Amino acid sequence: MFTITTRIVLAYTLVFGVMLIGFAFIIYHSTEQSAIEKIDARLESHADKVSTEIEEEMRNREFPSVQDISTLSTSGLHGIRLQIMDTAGRMLLPDSLLAAVPVAGGRLAPDQARTVNARIGDREYRVRTGPVDVENNHGMIMRIAAPLDEVREDAERLKLIFLTVIPLALIAGAIAAFVITRAGFRPVSSMVASANRISAANLDQRIAVPKTRDEVRHLAETLNAMIERIGSAFQQQRQFIADASHEIRTPLTIIKTELEFGERSNDIAEVKESIGIALGEVDRMALLTQSLLLLVRLDSPHRPLNTAVVRLDEIVMRAVNRMQVLAQNRGIELAPHIAEAFEAEGDEEKLERALINLIDNAIKYSNDGGKVSIVLENVGAVARITITDNGPGIGATSLPYIFERFHRADESRARGEGYGLGLAIVKRVAELHGGSVRARNVETGGACFTLELPLRFPASAIR
Repeated sequence: MFTITTRIVLAYTLVFGVMLIGFAFIIYHSTEQSAIEKIDARLESHADKVSTEIEEEMRNREFPSVQDISTLSTSGLHGIRLQIMDTAGRMLLPDSLLAAVPVAGGRLAPDQARTVNARIGDREYRVRTGPVDVENNHGMIMRIAAPLDEVREDAERLKLIFLTVIPLALIAGAIAAFVITRAGFRPVSSMVASANRISAANLDQRIAVPKTRDEVRHLAETLNAMIERIGSAFQQQRQFIADASHEIRTPLTIIKTELEFGERSNDIAEVKESIGIALGEVDRMALLTQSLLLLVRLDSPHRPLNTAVVRLDEIVMRAVNRMQVLAQNRGIELAPHIAEAFEAEGDEEKLERALINLIDNAIKYSNDGGKVSIVLENVGAVARITITDNGPGIGATSLPYIFERFHRADESRARGEGYGLGLAIVKRVAELHGGSVRARNVETGGACFTLELPLRFPASAIR
């Protein structure tokens, strides 16, 4: 698909080219016609001279000889051919070249003359045929021909000039149109780049407004006003989630306390089972509110991280140790492999939470009695943490959206319960640290999640 700049340049070049070709066509034919009209005027002038010479000679009862006629000349005419005949077609002054050219147009009127182009041999001539007026006697017809070599040469030179100048003019015009259009769209390109950098996490940023008072400035102001409205809506949404989560935590704590008391003080098996199910649901609700609160903090326009120099190897091991009980309950082996101990800059609490979410996800979707591999290695200036499970893998339809909020995996990975926030938290933590996280399927089965973090906290990530 062509860009707007390309379409404008093509349209300008097309219009400019049509105008140039039309102008060249008019100039070419006007110049050629003007040259032919000059030749016609000179032929008519020469015909008058010949008629005068014939009239003077006829007064002496003599017809002028070829030598008498050949001495006549007209400025601008060269290589003239002359033929005179009577109305019966008898040649009075013959010309071998003109004899091969028939008289076009039929019989001439007494005061009529015709001028046409005719090719004689390998040359083109302008041929004038008209009556000879001798004392008002129109008994003779004169044909005068002049070669058009100079006219055609001038026309060819003019055509060559046009064929050279027009392409160069089109190229120059296209370059000028491209430069001007690019300059005109540069503020728009800058706005596009700024808009691409703005996301839900940095809605406090604005598009630079150009100084010029034109449509581009109005567009920038309109976009900024729209971002302001979106930012206000997001802030209200964050505030609502934070407030709701805070309000829910207290009653959940009370409910859990009362349920635990009821479970301890009741010996009826059915009641204890029901209370246990209720306690499980309370824990799930508590986990949801905790995840929502964390996402709200991570999405805050203010700096959401407490960065310091941390030991990544220790963070990995703490996360593994915290998930050991959950893994042992299903007979799953957690196999950490740390190539070396090294430090990095980051938020220790957030990084540990991200690793716990990744390991929890791997345990949740691993087969019972399986194995989860956790590898920490230093790749240049990047710390790479790879977590691999032996589960069913990620469906092709879910893989592009696996880190989106509230996205639940397809049936192949629909084990366990969750709200689709764990991996979203991992992605947000990685982004805030200037890193990345990605997922892929392993050929031997299972899924592999790779978290990459820069060892030094990037300045671009600090707000």
